[in-house]
Amino acid sequence: MRSTNDGAFAEGKTAKGFSLRVIIPTIVICLGVLASGSVGYFALREAETGLRHGAEVQLTLTSQNTARQLQRVVTDTQTDLQAMASGATMKQLVAELPLAVELSGDPGEIRDAYHNTSDSPAERAEVMKGADNLYGSKHEGIHGDFFAQWQTGGYADMLFFDLDGLVLYSVTKSGDFLLSVEDKVFETTPVPDLYTAALEAAPGQVLSSEFAAYGPAGGVPSQFVATPVYTEGFGSVELSGVVMLRITHSFFNEILGQPLLIGESAQGYLLDDKGLLLSKPVRAPSAPLLQPFGGLDLSIGDERSGSQTLYTDSKAYQLAPIDLFGQPAVVATEISRAEVSAASSNVLYSILTVAVSVLVLVLGAALAVALYISRPLAHLSSAITRIRAGKLDTRVPGTHRRDEIGDIARNVDAFQDGLRRERQLAADQEADRAQQRETAERLVHLNAAFDNNVTAVIADVNAALRQLESASNQMTSVSEQTASEAQTAAAASDQSLQGLQAVAGATEELTATVQEIDRDLARSNRISEEAGDKALQAQTTINGLETAAGRINEVVSLISDIAEQTNLLALNATIEAARAGEAGKGFAVVASEVKELANQTGKATEEISSQIQAVQSETRAAVGAIHEVIQVIGEMNEVAAAVTSAIEEQAKTTGEISQNIQQVTGGSSEVAQAINKVSDMAVTTGEGVEEVRQAISHLEQRAHRVTELVDGYLRETKAG
Repeated sequence: MRSTNDGAFAEGKTAKGFSLRVIIPTIVICLGVLASGSVGYFALREAETGLRHGAEVQLTLTSQNTARQLQRVVTDTQTDLQAMASGATMKQLVAELPLAVELSGDPGEIRDAYHNTSDSPAERAEVMKGADNLYGSKHEGIHGDFFAQWQTGGYADMLFFDLDGLVLYSVTKSGDFLLSVEDKVFETTPVPDLYTAALEAAPGQVLSSEFAAYGPAGGVPSQFVATPVYTEGFGSVELSGVVMLRITHSFFNEILGQPLLIGESAQGYLLDDKGLLLSKPVRAPSAPLLQPFGGLDLSIGDERSGSQTLYTDSKAYQLAPIDLFGQPAVVATEISRAEVSAASSNVLYSILTVAVSVLVLVLGAALAVALYISRPLAHLSSAITRIRAGKLDTRVPGTHRRDEIGDIARNVDAFQDGLRRERQLAADQEADRAQQRETAERLVHLNAAFDNNVTAVIADVNAALRQLESASNQMTSVSEQTASEAQTAAAASDQSLQGLQAVAGATEELTATVQEIDRDLARSNRISEEAGDKALQAQTTINGLETAAGRINEVVSLISDIAEQTNLLALNATIEAARAGEAGKGFAVVASEVKELANQTGKATEEISSQIQAVQSETRAAVGAIHEVIQVIGEMNEVAAAVTSAIEEQAKTTGEISQNIQQVTGGSSEVAQAINKVSDMAVTTGEGVEEVRQAISHLEQRAHRVTELVDGYLRETKAG
């Protein structure tokens, strides 16, 4: 009890660091600061709003005034263009220059004559005659008026196109002078389309193109404004060509190129309907034209009826739309937001001065209020600290007060009475707890006895389960060993069966080989017999050949006798011719030739007789060889007959071996089936043992569950 009071007292000392004498002044000061800050903040907001509104008004008025001036210039330019198209100088140009170009020769020479005067368009514009031909003379008569209008209007160029599309006249004589709209230099420019549209326009109608880079003038972004030229001829008005003004950013410099008076950072510039820059800003003269500028990404479209104010992080913009010769555009006026808000710094200083003064007054009032409230609260806090320390006879101050502090004091006094009653109630509860401890000790002894008895019974059950599990493990081991031995025997039986099957296959192959040999020997016997027959036929043929050779030899002998007799007749004829003298010389020559022929016939018959004798000798040798072949073939037939008989015996023996092996293979298959049955029975026995083990495991789980229930019951009993 004493330690609890000491802890409470320690907590009270810690809480005393957050005294109301500090908290209340702090809260009042914070409220004062909050009030002063709020007033200053809203005052600054109002000041900033007023300053920004004033800047917006100035920006709007400046932008609208610039837009009105620029719109007035655009309108005046349209009027000047219409007046130019119907003026006397234009009529003179239409009447004189076409014929002058035609009579002056090559237009290229005219163009070169003007281009050679100067490289500057402004200096070329000052040249009156330029070429020493009819075109130069006519040009001098009309150029003065157009040159004056060009200077006054601030245009980049003034051009006249005839009905063939030829640039018949140009003030600056740039790269488009005396070229046709169909020339390559105009392909990427808006001139051809604008020229075609102007030919179809009504008198006095003004047309325009968008700003685009113009190649013949060095790629300077340009806009073209055009109107058709009509002249009177023979009582009617006829279309004579198109006059165009080329406008660049310098056209807007007189209005947009002046510094604005609303601020040092203020400037104005012209944007097209895609937000692309069309004029040179005063404070950014190097900004590229036809590119986004000012951090704006806008699309004006067809909404050109009113102004618009936009803001970015650093600038404020006022946009005033205008009609730029029929093309939508906008005059943008910008100013730095930092410059607009610079005037608010003085207002902020004044507001801070007032806020600090109010804060000082609030701080004094806060201290007075804090002393009035914190002193009685300090006395009351001291009394509460003694009550927390266990001194329940402490006098509580301030119970007579009629304010909130008095209410707190009376509540503390009532709380002290409650603590005294709680102390008496604690003593009564201690006596009740002593009686409950005695009852609990008796219940513990009863639970201990129950625990010992149940534990012994469960131990006996567990021992019996362990013995049963050991027996089932032995049965499992025996079953697994039996299955293993059966599998080994089955494997050996399968291996033996495979060997017998291999022997049976080899025996069958041997039988097939013997049968093949038997068939080959039979075929060999047939061939030998055929060879014997052929040899006998050859012997008969050769015998006939020998007989024919003998007959040929007889014929040759006869021819030889005839040749000898012819030789004798030729000799006699030669003798008779010699006797006849000159009359028998021709017969002597014939006799000599017959004699020579008889000698040649004799030699031929001798050669034929020699060859026939050689044939007869070879024939007799062939007859002897064929006779020997017939004898060998006979011997081969006898040997083949003996081999055939032996092969037949071997085939019978091989068939018997194959039959026996097939019987042995069948028996081996039956043995293998019996071994497989033994293996299956072993597996079945193992499954039965496994079921017994699972039943034992289930019993062990139930026994363990009984143990847990008993232990839980005992724990709950002990806890209760």
